[in-house]
Amino acid sequence: MTAQDTTRGTSSEYYEMLFVANPLPMWVFEIASGRFLAVNAQACKQYGYSEEEFLAMTIDDIRPPDETARLAKVRSTRPAGHREFGSWRHVKKDGAIINVEISSDDIVFGGVAARLVLASDVTERVRIETALRLSQERFDYVTRATEDALWDRNIVDNTIWWNEGLERLVGGKVEPSTEWGRERIHPDDRAQVAPRMDEVINGDGQQWSCEYRFLRHDGSYVFVYERGFVVRDAAGNAVRIVGAITDLSDRKRREDILREQATLLDRAKDAIMVRGLDHRIRYWNQAAEAIYGIPRKQAIGKPVEDIVIYDDPTEFAAADAEVFEKGEWSGRFQQTRADGKTITVDGHWTLLRDEGGHPVGVLKIHTNVTERVELEGRLAQSQKLEAIGQLTGGIAHDFNNLLTVIVGNADTLAEELPDRTDVLPLVDMIRTAGERGAELTRHLLAFARRQALEPRTVRPDELVDGMRNLLRRTLGENIELAVEHAADVARVSVDPAQFESALLNLCINARDAMPGGGKLMIETDNVILDENYTERRADVVPGDYVRISISDTGTGMSAEDVARAFEPFFTTKARGQGTGLGLSMVYGFVKQSGGHVAIYSELGHGTVITLYLRQAKDHIEPVTVVEPADIAGRGERILLVEDDDLVRAHAVQLLTGLGYGVVAATNGPEALALLREDIPCDLLFTDVIMPGGLTGPKLAEAAHVLRPGLPVLYTSGYTENAIIHHGRVDPGINLLHKPYRKPELAAKLRAVLDEKRSKDGGA
Repeated sequence: MTAQDTTRGTSSEYYEMLFVANPLPMWVFEIASGRFLAVNAQACKQYGYSEEEFLAMTIDDIRPPDETARLAKVRSTRPAGHREFGSWRHVKKDGAIINVEISSDDIVFGGVAARLVLASDVTERVRIETALRLSQERFDYVTRATEDALWDRNIVDNTIWWNEGLERLVGGKVEPSTEWGRERIHPDDRAQVAPRMDEVINGDGQQWSCEYRFLRHDGSYVFVYERGFVVRDAAGNAVRIVGAITDLSDRKRREDILREQATLLDRAKDAIMVRGLDHRIRYWNQAAEAIYGIPRKQAIGKPVEDIVIYDDPTEFAAADAEVFEKGEWSGRFQQTRADGKTITVDGHWTLLRDEGGHPVGVLKIHTNVTERVELEGRLAQSQKLEAIGQLTGGIAHDFNNLLTVIVGNADTLAEELPDRTDVLPLVDMIRTAGERGAELTRHLLAFARRQALEPRTVRPDELVDGMRNLLRRTLGENIELAVEHAADVARVSVDPAQFESALLNLCINARDAMPGGGKLMIETDNVILDENYTERRADVVPGDYVRISISDTGTGMSAEDVARAFEPFFTTKARGQGTGLGLSMVYGFVKQSGGHVAIYSELGHGTVITLYLRQAKDHIEPVTVVEPADIAGRGERILLVEDDDLVRAHAVQLLTGLGYGVVAATNGPEALALLREDIPCDLLFTDVIMPGGLTGPKLAEAAHVLRPGLPVLYTSGYTENAIIHHGRVDPGINLLHKPYRKPELAAKLRAVLDEKRSKDGGA
């Protein structure tokens, strides 16, 4: 570079030294063509070209394509002699793009207009500045985007920075103070939170976290979670503390709602469970634990099929397929608990979906209906027995009318034909058949709970002891009889005759179930049937009972036979060996007495039948039997009311033969008409159930208006609660059961008439 190559009169030696020795890249290019005229060694080093390569290129060769337009604009608008400073991007020989800052000036070089350029590589500085700018932008975005309150406190100069989140949390502008933040901690929380912060800051800790109540400008408190970090100098001294505060109010509310919902689900009586698509259990409430006997920890994460055992796996598979096809499923099935017990469950399953509608699991709600199903079964059985009872009661009424005539006439024939040895056997057969028919109707009425019980307060253990000899003769020598009584067995109110008949029936059944011999045990004791027992038995009332158990070591019965054991005419005996009315009679008698009967049996392991009779508070009633000395009539006039023609004719014959005068009526209105005619009448003998609008009791009530104190004797084969309430004959009622015979009729009439005479003070 020579003197004439410079402007402004600078010496060539000075410029050459400045150009060649400069530590920064420099070059000279012709303004008109852009051709490089000279480059220094630093430029060659920075761009990777040799001096010869440089001098063979133009200024455009070191520009990236996207800089061409900018360069052209600068060239066209730059005035001559203008000194320029700017930032450009250049391309090195290896293709790398670098950021450069240049300063240039116009010169004359070799007689041509040229430009001297000094180019500094600032790529690293630009990278750092760009990263710093991006970091600052990112920080600004984060502080604005987060809901958290962020703060940065310089401990050295006590300056504080915070973001908008803090102002949102506070509810307004923030005024910094030396103790900024701590005064906003609830007083009840400050004693725990502040020492924890100081311990970290003044010690060698790095961070702390805590939850507390934060004071807002409006005086309210919100739950917050704070995380603090300590920045220390080289000596370990705290110089800054940086923190973030999260408003937990919404989360707390959601947690409270979820906690409340979880509590409700956990306290639900139904088993609630959730299983995922992998069939593993995700949720298992307390009711599920109780119903299936499986703790939650044991159930969670296990396949539902391993925990909830279905007695019929095909039912589960079908239900599972339906819930995925239709979105829900409801049904009933049998399952097995952890202890091996079978339960009946009503299930309702719902398919769970995510926000996109894709299945994620199945919600299952199971209701244990085992007790309800059993109760429904018992109720259905009870209703069935009740319906059968109503039917059999009606049949018994008609049969008793017929049997009254049959048995009564057989007795009459036997009296009238004492010497007819050829006829008397036939009469006896008729009478025996009638008596057996009467026994059957008594059993039917007992089952239907329509028999007229005459209960007394008695000791059941004494009644059992009084039957020992009869029972031993009935059972036979190959059956051992054992009787055990608890101390102080309570009294009960029952009809003694019906109790003894029921016990005898049960013992005969037990004997027949032990054809090869065995043991029969009768036990009596006092028990309390509490609500836990009675709530599963709708027809049983809680209270104090006497329990009479009859157990045998016989063949036993199947569950199906046990379910039908009390039905009339049902028997497990061979054809012709039983009527099937024994247990049904026992059932009706106990129920009508306000008690309860239970049966337990297993095939091959015997049977236990237990009678529960309500304990009575009355004193024991002595048995008194009054036998009139003369049961014949004394010419008294009887008003007979009977709607059945055969029975009425038979009764007239009997009454006349006993020495009574008789006036007969077919119904209540007809009888009242006779009384209004002032006919002589010493006793009203009337059927209980009659057509014509007046029952026997209603007739008696109307008759007493016309004839006060008129004695009444009722007769019936089926009372239908007309004179029987709560299982017993109403007080003051005289009743003669159909079918009745001549001696029974005579004794009853005489007793009623003599009682009336005694009350009147007559002889």
